[in-house]
Amino acid sequence: MNKPSVDYIDPKAISISWVALINSTQFDLQGFELITYYTLEVDKGSGYEVLNPTGSIITNYIHESTTPFTRNTAFKYRVAASNPVGFGAYSDELSLSTDNVPSEVKNLALVSTLPKQIKIKWDALLLESDTGRDTVIYYKLEYHDNLPSTTLWTELTKSSNPLVLEFQHDVDSPFPANID
Repeated sequence: MNKPSVDYIDPKAISISWVALINSTQFDLQGFELITYYTLEVDKGSGYEVLNPTGSIITNYIHESTTPFTRNTAFKYRVAASNPVGFGAYSDELSLSTDNVPSEVKNLALVSTLPKQIKIKWDALLLESDTGRDTVIYYKLEYHDNLPSTTLWTELTKSSNPLVLEFQHDVDSPFPANID
């Protein structure tokens, strides 16, 4: 099994992927499907735990947190393939740390509102030369509509320019009058 790799790390998510061993529609001599699913495990310092308990044939996983990951936290990931006979050997470990995750954006503020538009701004994060951290490559902006039935945040954009510190969101229908 190939060692997993990291696709990206942000304050609340780590995207992990790995190379599939074979096409999952192939069968062995007894008629068993060769790979039925992959299991991804993480060790945060107290032993491994399964991240995808139901398993999946998909070769990537986003390890998400409801709060930002603690800075300087070490993670180890490993993956194993499975078929009806059992688990294969685990891959080599992928070790990574959240030491280079940017800090939280400060001073997010509403600049202006129109019936079908909201403009938002924020302070720039200090760049690598100022902090010793990795350079910011983009800002991701999400929103939540505060309805009791909604628990998920929706991504509006990932800016392609880390120097752009303002975002304008246009919609087809007017926003509610009570926007905070």
